[in-house]
Amino acid sequence: MRTYAKDKAMLTKGEFFAGTDRYVYYGDEDVLFFSDAAAGKVWMKFVGKVHDVEVPHDQRLFNDAIRFGREVTRAEYQAGAVTD
Repeated sequence: MRTYAKDKAMLTKGEFFAGTDRYVYYGDEDVLFFSDAAAGKVWMKFVGKVHDVEVPHDQRLFNDAIRFGREVTRAEYQAGAVTD
């Protein structure tokens, strides 16, 4: 499910994250998130880093990424690098 604000697609939690893995990039903070649908967990890492850490679903940066970020590929998340 997507909502729209200011002519830009805005991600929302709900159905968008249900049942499938999602990778989200939030450029304002250069941070990446991986929402693991099977485990029900969210992982975060900063651009350029190899290791990620588990964060709660209500973590501020994760929620900012949902509101203002964009979906990226699994390869981009794993590499810790995002292409424009």
